[in-house]
Amino acid sequence: MVQVTPGQSNDLPAVDGSVMHQPKAVKAEPVETMRQILIAPGVNTIIPIAVGHLNRIVTPFEDPIVQTVTGATTKVEKNVVYVATDNDTPVTMYVTPKDDESLALSLTLAPQKVPPIEANLILDEGRSAQGKSSGGLGVRRHYSGAARKWEESQPYMDSIRGIMRALALNKLPKGYSLAKLAPGDTVPACYQDGLDVDFSRSQVMLGHNFQVLVAVASNVTNQPLLVDETACTHPTLAAASVWPNNLLEPGMKTEIYIVLRVGEEQTDDSQRPSLLN
Repeated sequence: MVQVTPGQSNDLPAVDGSVMHQPKAVKAEPVETMRQILIAPGVNTIIPIAVGHLNRIVTPFEDPIVQTVTGATTKVEKNVVYVATDNDTPVTMYVTPKDDESLALSLTLAPQKVPPIEANLILDEGRSAQGKSSGGLGVRRHYSGAARKWEESQPYMDSIRGIMRALALNKLPKGYSLAKLAPGDTVPACYQDGLDVDFSRSQVMLGHNFQVLVAVASNVTNQPLLVDETACTHPTLAAASVWPNNLLEPGMKTEIYIVLRVGEEQTDDSQRPSLLN
């Protein structure tokens, strides 16, 4: 019979820390799930969503109405539509503003094995071929309820500052939609020695009380040029600003933001008949 006597803790040999196995920390890679999606009325837009998870669709409407016949679960919270489905059958739906059934966004949501998606819908609206707008741009039938609520929830100058701030951050002001500058539109007249203002690739943003034009200004001289923000004029001009630089080196470019008021009828001046007719 061999008797075993329990050893003391200090009887155990020391183990070098370098041979101890430590599990390596795994760095979690972030996954981009936010998507900016240009969408136009009358055009079906396909958007991937996560199957088996909750997805978030941010609409340009203040109180959207969702019409769908698929088995997906939908819930509306303010201007956001939450969508979930547990199978890979595409989810088709129409989204309209609460107060205007004539404007509808057609969506096809394609379920995939991806993380939950947040899709921010940005209206890309067309131009009406008839009529003239009081702001000098072509008539554009668009929804501006959200823009009106944002603009009129604050003082006039705060709205102007908010518009400029959003543009400088490469964002759209709340409720605004995108459009294109069309042939025949009247653009602001800009004149400053040595400054070329190009409206050929202008961005147009439509609100309720304001419209915004973004153009490119270039220094075409061989010396530095300080951009004069009052160089552009228009009958309904509300404000103008340049970003990111107002001091341009030779050949340097910057963006110029021009805010126009909407809804101001231009009165026709009395006309003198020509003696040559």
